[in-house]
Amino acid sequence: MNNCKELLENTRFPSYLEFSRQIGVSELTLHRLDVGLIDSTSLGELKKIATGLNISLDNLIDFFSRGDSSVQVSGDKLEDTDNEKSYAQGEKDLIFQEFQQSTIAILESLLLQLPTVIKAVENNPSLPASRVIPLLKPLNSLLSEWEVSAIAPVGSIVPYNPQEHQIMNEGEVLEEGENVEIRYVGYRQRDNLLYRAKVSPPSTDF
Repeated sequence: MNNCKELLENTRFPSYLEFSRQIGVSELTLHRLDVGLIDSTSLGELKKIATGLNISLDNLIDFFSRGDSSVQVSGDKLEDTDNEKSYAQGEKDLIFQEFQQSTIAILESLLLQLPTVIKAVENNPSLPASRVIPLLKPLNSLLSEWEVSAIAPVGSIVPYNPQEHQIMNEGEVLEEGENVEIRYVGYRQRDNLLYRAKVSPPSTDF
């Protein structure tokens, strides 16, 4: 039965441990492949392993599913055709996109709550929280790099759009195009809607 050791033999990774640390997959996952448990290995893990070995996902699956031992290793990389290299690059891009989405999910509560806190601080600069605002610049830079932008700033008066806005008060009915006030920021990443902005009718006592 083919195993990961054969694929690592002539690469720059001397052990399962170093390879697993490099690609972010546990050693246990590699050993599970060795005993034929590819069907119980997640697609995300298989993509990481294939990318780390610089082979296509199809080649990796063939190697462990059908015992395809024709995959050759030379120097630091496995030999690929130009098409396979393009496929591997596409897999890397997909993994990076998945990383972005998982990071955004981790930051969800911060993304949704922080703009409202900042607005409160701006209205009352004496609040101790004002000292925190400069610390947020790296986060803003990260969001900008990932092309994540707010639908509209907190406190903005905008026409109600049910595709981008979520009514805060359950049971309240708003007509499309009616003026509403942004209470909690919503976000887009390029053309994709991540979170709808929470809105309510405009008021003077925000």
